[in-house]
Amino acid sequence: MNNPLEIIRGIDFARINEYRKELIGLLIVISLSFFFYEYIHTVNINNIEVYRTKEQGIKTEIGRARTEIRSIPKLVKSLQRLENNLKKIEERFMLLQGRLPSKKEISGVLKELTKVNRRDIHFKTLKPLPLEDEGEYLKIPFQIAMDARFKPFGDYIHQLEGMSRIFTIDNIRLDSTEETAPTLSVQLYVSAYMLEEG
Repeated sequence: MNNPLEIIRGIDFARINEYRKELIGLLIVISLSFFFYEYIHTVNINNIEVYRTKEQGIKTEIGRARTEIRSIPKLVKSLQRLENNLKKIEERFMLLQGRLPSKKEISGVLKELTKVNRRDIHFKTLKPLPLEDEGEYLKIPFQIAMDARFKPFGDYIHQLEGMSRIFTIDNIRLDSTEETAPTLSVQLYVSAYMLEEG
């Protein structure tokens, strides 16, 4: 009796008319179930897949946000390090700017060039040469003629290097003759620098 063919053979089809209302109801239930499955359930399954895809995208975004949040302390440290470096650069710039005279301080530069602690240096001339534009600053070259012994002249060069202003020695010409020895005749080309005032 477990065989499906035997079950079908055992049905009395003549009596089916008696269950006509029940069979129509059963067919309606089966049709509605099929309709529900095909249209409503399948649409919901598709919607579920769409939402799963969106959920994966949101999880990926959350993971990226967590990674960024973990990197914030490193970024803060980098920012602090960069701010400290900027502060040091600004301090150096201010120090350097303080060593560059403005137009108002040119007379002070001339005084510094001729300020000597020794009597055995004799300045003959201090001649300013044409200004040279170096971008953000101007180069102010000077030609200095002097008579000096070698050691006092070396002390003067050392004194120039230690001054608060920035000076560069561009060229030195030393001459000595038997008549003037041990005194040297010196042509010194020195440049000072001035901030461009714009």
